[in-house]
Amino acid sequence: MAAINLGIIGFGIMGERLLRAAIDHAAAHVRPIGVWDPSPAAAARLAEVALGVPLLDGAAAVIEACDCLYIAAPPKAHLPLAEAALGAGRAVFLEKPLAVDLAASRNVPWRRPRLWAPGPR
Repeated sequence: MAAINLGIIGFGIMGERLLRAAIDHAAAHVRPIGVWDPSPAAAARLAEVALGVPLLDGAAAVIEACDCLYIAAPPKAHLPLAEAALGAGRAVFLEKPLAVDLAASRNVPWRRPRLWAPGPR
């Protein structure tokens, strides 16, 4: 089985923690392929943590490059990013909270089967 290409959107505390864990994991299973965060400090921190992992041009670039997306962005962005990733056929790890309001939480993307079809790409 090929390694899972892991993308990370949001490189604050949680994004950095997950990247460090992925780097410590067997490369045969998980391969960090890119990170995106709009913060100017993110590129410098990423270079300190993982020299070979690029800071990509945007969220769409990370979604395109990955098999599995970890969303550690501010909560307001969680559902739009999850919907974009699921719509592209990617698996998603979503940091909490799910959404910033109850109505949005009740209409989560994975409750709409047309957006998610499990299986290889």
